[in-house]
Amino acid sequence: MQHHDDIPALLLDLQARRHRAMVEADLEALDALLDDTLSYTHSDATRDSKASYLAKVRGGAMRYAEVSSVEDEVLVCSDDAACVFGRMQLAGELAGAPRRFDNRFLAVWVRRGAQWRLAAFQPTPVVATGSR
Repeated sequence: MQHHDDIPALLLDLQARRHRAMVEADLEALDALLDDTLSYTHSDATRDSKASYLAKVRGGAMRYAEVSSVEDEVLVCSDDAACVFGRMQLAGELAGAPRRFDNRFLAVWVRRGAQWRLAAFQPTPVVATGSR
């Protein structure tokens, strides 16, 4: 069994792998990283299951050019569940139109046997502040 103190570093590595897989449209890697119960909410509040998310990546409806994450913080809830909070910037195409996103996010990871998988993702767009 994995030591509790090792979980944050492992999850940050898995987050980085997921981001690479998104940019590379690596369906095999994404399939391995996403839990079968996945609830993936997008910045526009639409939601996908694992199957519908992978179908969108496979079909080209979502093409990621770059994905980066900063300010990541891991909260280990138990030996089998943890949350990653952070800020994510994305660039790419959504339904053929170029898009950029700046989001705060919550990613929920669960351990299934020996493997950690992403079970839920929830972004919140960062709104630019300025004079009103």
